[in-house]
Amino acid sequence: MSEKILAMDIGGTSIKLAIVEEDQIIKFTSYKNIWKSKQDQMLMDLKGILTRWIQEYQITKIGIGCPGDIKDNVVVFAANLNWKDFHLVDQLHEIFPNLSIKIANDGQAATLAEMNYGLLKGVENGIFIVFGRGVGGSLILNHHIYQGSNQRGGNFGHMVIKGPKARKCNCGRKGCFETYASVAGLIQTIKETNYRSGQNTPLGKLGGLRISELAHNQNPIILKAIKQWNKDIAESILSLTLIIDPSHIVLAGGITESGLIDLDEIKNKLSEQGFDHVVVEISKFRGKAGVVGAASLHKENN
Repeated sequence: MSEKILAMDIGGTSIKLAIVEEDQIIKFTSYKNIWKSKQDQMLMDLKGILTRWIQEYQITKIGIGCPGDIKDNVVVFAANLNWKDFHLVDQLHEIFPNLSIKIANDGQAATLAEMNYGLLKGVENGIFIVFGRGVGGSLILNHHIYQGSNQRGGNFGHMVIKGPKARKCNCGRKGCFETYASVAGLIQTIKETNYRSGQNTPLGKLGGLRISELAHNQNPIILKAIKQWNKDIAESILSLTLIIDPSHIVLAGGITESGLIDLDEIKNKLSEQGFDHVVVEISKFRGKAGVVGAASLHKENN
């Protein structure tokens, strides 16, 4: 029988905890991320549930996916969380000294879920993109996640896709991919579309579920904004495709469960440049790729 692993998927909006056995989620819960700019408070608040689950499931290993630059088990900088030099693994070891703990960038961890158990298994060259509060993921080259010289490679969420007057990103640059393609980017596109319409239609508090509801009801502002959002995603994916010539592109994140991402828009854009052969699909794990991937950090071949 395979081992159960405690997985943490830290995001800009929520922190997901799960007990994972291979690709099966045994137990799952999620908390709103209230620890932005409060990195040292997070584990104090989560210690109770972590302790209970560790005891209940006889956990010996923890896997963590976290946004930002991760080097030598340290969260060097996570722009969307305002975390800096966060020794998360060391802090966990102080609480649970006998556990094996591994951490990786959340996008790269989620990629491992698809590489080990999903649509990217055996794929030589591919692209994996996670849409959340930001945009993360990985470039897969020669069957391996591309890391670069300093473990910062493949950070395409901060690839600039718009001009100098574009939206400002939390990283300090303007026009980054994630400022347009993330869920937060979609919300901003909706607000701008609404403003430019001259009607300033009341739309309520916007989030994934609310946007899906308005789209289902054929709200013209929402539909126009979603169309633009998909165009931005498609153009950016084409740019990445021109660089690495992948055979597969897999999209993940909670928003992929809504049906708002237009795969045909992406495929048509790729086809314009002769990439008809590229397989474009939604992740097998959708919004839970992060916890499965975090757990799979402990697989021997990773």
